[in-house]
Amino acid sequence: MVGFFKALIQKMSSSQYDRAVISLLADIFFFFTCLLLIGFDAIYPLNLVGRSVFLVFVVLSGFYFAVFDRSRLKIVIFVGGILAIIFLMIISTIANGFSSFPLTPISTLVLSAAVFLWCSRDSKNIKKYYVLLITACGIFCVIVLVTCFNDLISPNIESRSFGSVFGNANDLARKLCFCTLLFLSGFFKWKRKVLFLLSFLAGIVTSYMIILTGSFSNFLFLILTWLLCLLFGFGKKKWMAVLLLLIVICLFVLLINVPQLSYFKNRLISFLNDFGNAGSGGSTNLRVAAAISGLRLFIQRPLFGYGYSGVSLNYAIMSHNNIVELLADFGLLCALAFELILIIPFFRIKRISKQNKFLVVAILTYLFLNQFFLVEFDEKADMIFIGFLYACLSENDYFFSKSLFSKRKFIIKSINVNL
Repeated sequence: MVGFFKALIQKMSSSQYDRAVISLLADIFFFFTCLLLIGFDAIYPLNLVGRSVFLVFVVLSGFYFAVFDRSRLKIVIFVGGILAIIFLMIISTIANGFSSFPLTPISTLVLSAAVFLWCSRDSKNIKKYYVLLITACGIFCVIVLVTCFNDLISPNIESRSFGSVFGNANDLARKLCFCTLLFLSGFFKWKRKVLFLLSFLAGIVTSYMIILTGSFSNFLFLILTWLLCLLFGFGKKKWMAVLLLLIVICLFVLLINVPQLSYFKNRLISFLNDFGNAGSGGSTNLRVAAAISGLRLFIQRPLFGYGYSGVSLNYAIMSHNNIVELLADFGLLCALAFELILIIPFFRIKRISKQNKFLVVAILTYLFLNQFFLVEFDEKADMIFIGFLYACLSENDYFFSKSLFSKRKFIIKSINVNL
């Protein structure tokens, strides 16, 4: 039986047809993974279908790289970081007596690594997966547009009911933010005027939908996104950058004084009051209290934490803070490893290609800032984008594509060894 499988693997590895078929299947399952997990992860039973599709994508990816492209299975900085985080999560689970197994975060980390391996093969693959990703987001946005068309015409921001079928307001706004980033990146990627115009219009529509969700944090980031787009668009003209910053500030002041957008003005005042301890209650105070609860757990067990979902198991709440959740659940080392994945690329921005610079910087900025309002390490959409942006980073920067053990030529080699 072992000899049969060994012969089968050797035969398949030399077949270009089998290689092309598995690659095509992986592309198809990647597309549906993005569509279902980014757009419909909050809808039953589509969320179960999405998880099954993403599992098939991961299995196909592992099979492809083990049989057809073993040279890709090297421990580069991103893959090494992912493996380190998974290892530390498992150690934390063991240290806490298997109180809860981190299946979701481990699976999302593996998904992120699979996306990175496919996209980082060459620049053509990055472009292909970019098209698949933006197409999946485009289909999702069209479905939201059609489903919530009446709310687009007669908006009621204060009710925060826009697109509730797709998840809560903050969750939908987060997904639409990712879509907006992709659409606006078309300014720098598309050369055809038709695609350029479509990207601009799609960015405006998704921006409007983000406003309708009533998510205050994503509303602020939306303004930052457009500012980044304008800054990258005008290049090195510093006077233009200052002028744009002033214009954005003026527009923000005008926007929050529009009667239809008074909700955001009230949220801003409430946020400032809560932050200054002048208010009573409010989501800001609740989130701060939850984060403090998580930090208490971290102080009690700083090395390995309380295990997956430690905050919710001990306090029946979520910390709504990615850093605090990592510290409380898995300890200091795991939190540091995850944060390094988000922070290191900021020091290599100059080496990013012009076409990818806006997209990479915008995604990194969003993920880094959004982690203070959301637990990201078990969010599938977030991890898909992290894997993709690291592939973009590795395109022109050898720092992200070289093996961490290159001197020893430490590469996962042959599968056709004596089994």
